[in-house]
Amino acid sequence: MCVPSFIEGCGKTPIAPHLEAEDRIIGGSEAIPGSWPWQVAIHTSGHVCGGALITDQHVLTAAHCTLTRPVMDVRVHLGSHTRTSEDDGEIWVPVEEVCTHPNYRVYEVMHWINDIAIIKLSKKVNFTDKIQPVCLPPDLEELSHSSEMYVTGWGLTGHPLRRPP
Repeated sequence: MCVPSFIEGCGKTPIAPHLEAEDRIIGGSEAIPGSWPWQVAIHTSGHVCGGALITDQHVLTAAHCTLTRPVMDVRVHLGSHTRTSEDDGEIWVPVEEVCTHPNYRVYEVMHWINDIAIIKLSKKVNFTDKIQPVCLPPDLEELSHSSEMYVTGWGLTGHPLRRPP
């Protein structure tokens, strides 16, 4: 499966995101609706994983989110802000194909190697204010240790369980 590495107009959002340097993956903050229009939810029999829309027909995600489920059980939810309510402009698209990294494997419980997959949607989606592709870096580009990055997802903004030390 070939996917273009650059899509004209990628990485643009009509709504500026709320960015806090001290936010973390756990303990982060709720996004402003529409501020991350490439963030999608991948539903597989009730399970939800995150992904990023990279073209009008492809989503980048973690391989462990899709590998053990039949393609016919996977649907992608685009243009949504929450997992629990209906939003204007959101769509659900079935999946046509999932391509995982050829060297994907489980290293130990909850640790994966080459945990990456590309989902091909069953149809091309129209870009809107709430549905836009993210930009991919150029081939072989190396990021410096001081590069600024942001992580988005469908997780919790707090930690529900504490493990004993």
